[in-house]
Amino acid sequence: MGCLGIATLGGGNGLVMNAGGLTPMLGLYPALETPVGRWQRQLRENTGRGVKIGILDTGVADRLAILRGAIRTHHTVADNGRLVRNWQGDDVLGHGTACAWVLKNLVPDAELHQVRIFGRSLREPGEKLLAGLDFAIDQGWDIINVSLGTAGFRDELFDLAARAADRGIVIVAAAHNEAGRRSFPAELPNVIGVDAAFFDSPLGFRYQPDRPIEVEANGIYVRAPWPNGRFSHFTGSSFACPHLSAIVARLGQGRTGEIAVRLRTQLEALSQERD
Repeated sequence: MGCLGIATLGGGNGLVMNAGGLTPMLGLYPALETPVGRWQRQLRENTGRGVKIGILDTGVADRLAILRGAIRTHHTVADNGRLVRNWQGDDVLGHGTACAWVLKNLVPDAELHQVRIFGRSLREPGEKLLAGLDFAIDQGWDIINVSLGTAGFRDELFDLAARAADRGIVIVAAAHNEAGRRSFPAELPNVIGVDAAFFDSPLGFRYQPDRPIEVEANGIYVRAPWPNGRFSHFTGSSFACPHLSAIVARLGQGRTGEIAVRLRTQLEALSQERD
């Protein structure tokens, strides 16, 4: 990492001349913020303003008062693979509603969009994921949150992830919850894969670039609502996924279109050490 060279009149302490001679004006200039310090501040303070996030999931029940107005647009992948625009959200299974709640709370100023892949079952043809991801990329959303995966369609998903990367779009995808089970797109090189771990902070994470799944994020006992408004605690990589998407949105605020630039460098610099 390069160093910034700052020239100041009178030397590093900011010396100025007055009637009594040279007086060190300590504190006259604010301390320079290092890149890591700036990223820490962004992670701590940013709210996702201006960042567009697509949620590929089971839908979002935004009729709930606590989610009302949170989702900008609703779409459904029909059984024939066509995308249908919906004017109101729906979620029979509850998975997407919980993930949307995490995002709304951690990045309240982000612009959220949802693409419903699942209907009344947690098993759907993989082609629906391909259609939904293809659509999300075409929309140009900055981050695509994929709290699901498949053991197949690796080549097709590889091509879609490469197209997203070319456009500066970040795909965050959940790992399989069973150790050793493959899951795509999470394990693809142009995707940030995430697994669940416990962290004291919802913005805590661990970056491990030498592993197929690069990141562990908060996904243990995540408090979130069901579509009926009742809160419960959820565990799994699916719920770590929106936590990481929120982290990416905070770090990328103000740089839409360039969020992917330096992202892995930022994650490595801010990663928590393993206990």
